[in-house]
Amino acid sequence: MTIYHGSNTIVEKPRLITHNRFLDFGNGFYTTPNKDQAVKFAEIVALRRGGTGMVSMYELHRKSVMRNWF
Repeated sequence: MTIYHGSNTIVEKPRLITHNRFLDFGNGFYTTPNKDQAVKFAEIVALRRGGTGMVSMYELHRKSVMRNWF
């Protein structure tokens, strides 16, 4: 399964860190399986923070994710 992350920078290795701000769904690294949605969010982030909108792409393997999650 391919997932995408829209931002103003490429994220090669995502890290989960605690922020002192409140996000819509809490702390985390937000991704979507919808590439168009990631592109639109990247454009929004670039307008807010400067730079150029970029989309990072990740390939998830269900068995690996399930094994590492539980």
